[in-house]
Amino acid sequence: MSEATMQARPNTNMMEPFVGIEEAATFTGLKVSYLYDLVRLGKAPSYKVGKFRRFRLSELEAWVTGNGNGDRLRASQQDNGKDR
Repeated sequence: MSEATMQARPNTNMMEPFVGIEEAATFTGLKVSYLYDLVRLGKAPSYKVGKFRRFRLSELEAWVTGNGNGDRLRASQQDNGKDR
């Protein structure tokens, strides 16, 4: 289990529904392919449900804002000249 997933779980509201990759990407402002890359690298909180990746919006919000990852993600996209 990734560190990002483990850190996010204590604050998880078990009644909060999961969302798919499309909604998670829209919520974070990232491209779907880039979010998949971050999940694969263990840098974004997610759950494996069957063959799909699912997300909780509260965990994504905490990941982006609470850990400062959001600023680094956006800065790295701008530095690389990539529109993700």
